[in-house]
Amino acid sequence: MSAPDVPTAIDRLNTVDTVDDDHLAAAAQLMTLIAEEHRRAAEMAAESQARLTLLRQLAARVGDTADPTPPLERLVGMEAVHDWMDEELARVTDEVLIFAPGGAQSPSSLESALERNRDLRTRQVAIRGILLTSATHDQATRDYARRSAQLGVQTRTVASLPLRMIVWDGQVALLPIEIGRDELGAALVRDPVALRALIALFETYWQRSVPFGVRALPDGGPLSPQERVLLQALDQGSRDEDVAARLGISVRTVRRMVSDLADRLGARSRFQLGILAHRAGWLD
Repeated sequence: MSAPDVPTAIDRLNTVDTVDDDHLAAAAQLMTLIAEEHRRAAEMAAESQARLTLLRQLAARVGDTADPTPPLERLVGMEAVHDWMDEELARVTDEVLIFAPGGAQSPSSLESALERNRDLRTRQVAIRGILLTSATHDQATRDYARRSAQLGVQTRTVASLPLRMIVWDGQVALLPIEIGRDELGAALVRDPVALRALIALFETYWQRSVPFGVRALPDGGPLSPQERVLLQALDQGSRDEDVAARLGISVRTVRRMVSDLADRLGARSRFQLGILAHRAGWLD
């Protein structure tokens, strides 16, 4: 059940003339969901405060004229991004970290990435990359992962990623100017405070991920990581289109997954699916 469903459910209860055990159970379930929404709101507020703190630190550094290194630079358009990458990669000496959301990429993009990997590995640069689980269904991506592994590249997968990102030698990060619109260009981050946070974010997802091609399940749980992210997103009121973009899959696949989950729980609606998923402990 998502937050917008709660008022509707309360209205339904208000129309009931007599209260039986079923209605009491429904009321108890609603109270549980309301408490859960409060907990999520508190967590989101804490995350927002952490991001605000980081932005304030960055703003302070921008205003610090004694610091000669600008914390942010912009590369407008993909041509500028590719030109910068070609120049910068020639100077990398230690490690490259990669977040690659968005599902399967074109064969030409994968071939270009493979050439970059080959050049970096020739210079003994370590490469760790995380793709979406949905990309493992694409033959071109499987070929890329196999050929990259032969070069010594470590590729893992996870159900969802927060953004596209590349970090070079812990010294500079390449981030999208606007998430989901790579064509606009990228921002270069050199600020050490921001870089430490981005590297910590990468390591968190690296620990959650699995080697490419390995199907991950929670410890003895009934859900795949993709299914868990899907249920959590729907529980928070996300649209099918937003869930599809987050998982790197089609809207049609999202709806098929919802239908499969509903069948497994015996739910006849998304509203009921949310309640039964909570009862089953799938959203704990």
